[in-house]
Amino acid sequence: MKSTKFLAALKKAPKPDGINRWLFLPYDQMNLRFIDGAISNGDVGVILIESQWKAAQRPYHKQKLAFILANMRHFALSLVKRGIPIHYVLSDQPYETVLLELIEDHQWEISVHEPAEYELRQALVNLAHHDFFTICPHPGWLSTENDFNEASGGKWPVKMDRFYRFMRQKTGILMEEGKPVGGKYSFDVDNRLKWKGDPAIPEVPKFKPETITQEVIEMVDDVFAHHPGQVNPDVLVVGRDQALQLWRWCLKECLHHFGPYQDAMTLHSSSLFHSRISGLLHLHLLLPEEVVRDVEAMALPIASKEGFIRQVLGWREYMFHVHRTTEGLRQLPIEIPHKPTNRTRDGGYWKWSGQTEPDSSTAMGAAPNYLGVNEDLFPVYWGTQSGMACMDACVKSVWDEAYGHHISRLMVLANFATLMDVHPRQVTDWFWVAYHDAFDWVVEPNVLGMGVFALGTMMTTKPYVAGSSYINKMSDFCGGCAFDPKTNCPFKRLYWQFFERHSEKLQHIQRLRMPLVQIKKRKTEEKGKDAKVFDVVRRRLQKGDMVAPHHFE
Repeated sequence: MKSTKFLAALKKAPKPDGINRWLFLPYDQMNLRFIDGAISNGDVGVILIESQWKAAQRPYHKQKLAFILANMRHFALSLVKRGIPIHYVLSDQPYETVLLELIEDHQWEISVHEPAEYELRQALVNLAHHDFFTICPHPGWLSTENDFNEASGGKWPVKMDRFYRFMRQKTGILMEEGKPVGGKYSFDVDNRLKWKGDPAIPEVPKFKPETITQEVIEMVDDVFAHHPGQVNPDVLVVGRDQALQLWRWCLKECLHHFGPYQDAMTLHSSSLFHSRISGLLHLHLLLPEEVVRDVEAMALPIASKEGFIRQVLGWREYMFHVHRTTEGLRQLPIEIPHKPTNRTRDGGYWKWSGQTEPDSSTAMGAAPNYLGVNEDLFPVYWGTQSGMACMDACVKSVWDEAYGHHISRLMVLANFATLMDVHPRQVTDWFWVAYHDAFDWVVEPNVLGMGVFALGTMMTTKPYVAGSSYINKMSDFCGGCAFDPKTNCPFKRLYWQFFERHSEKLQHIQRLRMPLVQIKKRKTEEKGKDAKVFDVVRRRLQKGDMVAPHHFE
C-alpha cells in the first residue's frame, strides 16, 4: 500500500514491545466497550485487520466498503490517541490466516469477542482450539442466548412478538408496575399513515470527508472499481463524533413523527422520519443500550417511542438469535425444502455486469426455499429501468446511498421478488451486497424469513406480499407512474397470480384464508389475464427491457 496520511498517523502508536496479549477487534466492534475491560491493566494491545480478501467475497456496494473501512481506520487512530498499542494489518488474506501467522510468528495470545457474523465465527473455528486463541462473550447485545431460550418457553421456533414481550418484561423498558406503558406492547397498527407533504421532511445531515476518509474513498474507487454503486460522501458517517451528530439529529428532527409514518414511502426522501442509524448500530459506533435509553427518556408519542424501541430491542436482537441459534439458517427447527442456485454469492451481479467473478470468492449462503421458486434476479435490481415507478425509485435510492428504510425493502423490493418467484438466495445476496447495513446475521433472517417467505411460517405468520393498492396507499410512487394502481399496474395481477401458483403450499395459513378463498372464486378469464401479466413481466425484465401498459393489452 502506498504511503498515506493514515499510515503516517499509525506510526504515532505506542511501540508494542513486550506485549504478548492481544485483542482482535473485527470490523463491527468499533467501540471502546469492547476493549475497556481487556486493556485495563495496560499490557494488552489491539489487532485490527483490513482484509481485501473479505471485501472481494461479494460485489459489495462501494458505499458499504467505504463505510466499513473508513470507520476501521478512524477507530484505529482513536486508539492511537488514547495511547493504546495497536497492530493494524493490511492484508489480502482471510482473517484466520492472518491471526494464525501472528500467533505462530510472535507467540502472541489473542482473544476476540464472539463475532456477530456467522461467516467470521466459522472462519475462526479452527483457531478456537488453539492454546493461544480465546473467544469471549460479545458485550454489545441487549439479550443473551438464555433470554432467547427462556422467551421461547421450550417451544421453537419462537416468533418475534413473544421474544419482544419477554425482553420488555425482563428489562422493564416501557413498563410500569409490570404492565406495558400505554396499555399494550405494540402500537404497530397505529403506525400506518401515508405521508402527504406534511409534516416537513427533516433534511439529512451531510458530512464532508476529511483526509483519512478521502483516502479510503479513493482506494475503494481504485481497488474495487469493478464493484457496483458509487461512494456518496454526503451520507458517509465516519467515527463516533459523526455517529453522535446523526443520532442527535434523529432525536430532534425525526423521532416525534417516526411512529405514525414509519411505513410511509415517498419519492422525496429515502428515509422520511427513519433514523438512518442501523449501520452505526451494527458497527457499534452507537450502542443499542444507549439509543434505547435515550428514546425511552424522551417526551415522545407512545407510538413513536415504542415503534423505535421495538426495532432495536425486538427485531434486531431477535434476528441475531435466530441466525446464531440455527447456524446461519443451516440447521432449522422445522423441515424446509432447500433449492440451491448456481449463483449464491452475488445476486447475479457478475452476469449482469459482464464481468468475471473473482477467484477469491468462496462465500456460500444457506438456501431454504419453502415455495420452491427458481427465477433469476431481474436486472432492474442492478439499475436497469423497469417502467414501474415504485421499483425504479427504490432501486435508485439503493445505488445512490446504499440505503432505504425497511418498508421500501420489504413491501416493494422483496415483495416484487416474491411475487415473481425469484430464488430466495439471489434476493438475499442482492440485499447483502447493496445495503451498507447488511451483515449476514441481520440480512439473511430478514430477507429469507420475512422478505421472501423462504422459511415458511418459521418466523412469520404469512408471506409479506401486496398488490398495487398497498403501494398506492402507503406512498406517492404511483402518481407519476405510467401504470394506474387501480386498473393496469402489474402488481395488481401479480398479487393474485402468486396465490394461484402457490395456493397449495399456503392453504394451511389462517391469515391467508381470505385471499385464498377469493382466488378460488376468481373467474377463469381473470386468472388468464393474471398469468399473462406474470409471463410478460418475467420475459421482458429478464431481458433488461421495460414494461409499459401497452405490453398487456
